[in-house]
Amino acid sequence: MCLNLRLLDAMVVLSALTALCGEAAAANWQPVATYQGERVEIDKTRIARIGDGKTMAWNRLMLGREESIPNSKDKYSTVQALNRYDCEKGSFATTKRVFMRDDKVVSQETIDSPKEMTAAPGSVDEKLLLEACKKRTVGEMQKVADAVGKLAGGAKPEAEKIAEAPPKAMYADMRSATETKAPTTRKVQSPSYIKHAEAPVSSRKARRNQPAAALAELERIHWGYEGEGGPANWGKLRPEFATCASGKRQSPININEGIRVDLEAIKFDYKPTMFRIVNNGHTVQVSVGNGSSINVMGKRYDLLQIHFHRPSEERVNGRGFDMVAHLVHKDYEGQYAVVAVLLETGGEHPLIQTFWNNLPLEVDQDLAPNVAIDVTRMLPESRQYYSYMGSLTTPPCTEGVLWLVFKQPAQVSPEQVDIFSRLYRNNARPIQSANSRLIKESR
Repeated sequence: MCLNLRLLDAMVVLSALTALCGEAAAANWQPVATYQGERVEIDKTRIARIGDGKTMAWNRLMLGREESIPNSKDKYSTVQALNRYDCEKGSFATTKRVFMRDDKVVSQETIDSPKEMTAAPGSVDEKLLLEACKKRTVGEMQKVADAVGKLAGGAKPEAEKIAEAPPKAMYADMRSATETKAPTTRKVQSPSYIKHAEAPVSSRKARRNQPAAALAELERIHWGYEGEGGPANWGKLRPEFATCASGKRQSPININEGIRVDLEAIKFDYKPTMFRIVNNGHTVQVSVGNGSSINVMGKRYDLLQIHFHRPSEERVNGRGFDMVAHLVHKDYEGQYAVVAVLLETGGEHPLIQTFWNNLPLEVDQDLAPNVAIDVTRMLPESRQYYSYMGSLTTPPCTEGVLWLVFKQPAQVSPEQVDIFSRLYRNNARPIQSANSRLIKESR
């Protein structure tokens, strides 16, 4: 649980979290997701805040079978991982992994330079992050205090009884679904150290009816905007992408027939910030520092990142635009709000030019320019907007997203559009059915 540092010193908590990995009496494993016999869980008694909006938590993956460690006679059936979560940024890093068989530790490894990764929307990683970051009751906090006290009193956990020698090969980085490599030749896809997110029942049934070879071929294809991995096939590529095909509140939509009302003003509280920029293979994405937010409909959403599509994904009364900028926000409960700034050809956009000046030379090259930006310069002068409920416009197409689309477009120069088009000729998802959704617009 999120233990307040006023109750226990942070270093004591971290020491306890690291050492208690094998002590069954201290654990309270709660399921987060299951898939084909595999189960992902989080230990609610070993979650602790460590300050600066960060939390440490133990998670585990129960395989339901045994796997061999290469170049070793040892086998394991459970992987436990100590993750550090950044609750504000929505990211995590694995700092330690423990491999177990029959509740006994067979090997473990401490990661000296853990890689920070974003918890993808709708993924098991995001579910674990939300569970690790949410507020706890006093009773839950007392459990971890008791566990720490037991450790301090001399209890020696199973994990401390073996040497800290990592196996010669393990799950490489236990990273995202499309990047994970397994220690055996069996193809595995897993967010973090997780194998599969739980798929909807309809998706599981459909996949069981497909030949194994066809499934393997689908899982080989990476999602994109054309060809076999294009939008028409997104829902077939992964179980966790099923909502892309079956969802009833998908985005983008053609915004028309909205009701004209006095919509509340969106309260923007954007701070000057440094930024990171990456061409991630789907778009140019700009991640910003902490502290910028919006307030709307009684909720605060923190700004995470800005990315771009060409042409605009949204249409207004059937009209498309040259580009669109999506400003992605998330609240404490993990719900998303996206502010869309439509872009039409005209004068040069100063902030976009700053981004283009710092474009990485390679795909997936993440740069941190020594330049501060004011994100309010991304917004048009008029703050009137359309509002509707939709989804993320990229897999896994998570629904429940609040969309706030400015009525007034901002201008971008032909040269700036051409620069982006040299990277992405078309990275816009086609229009989705509105399904009689209520659309509001400022009058």
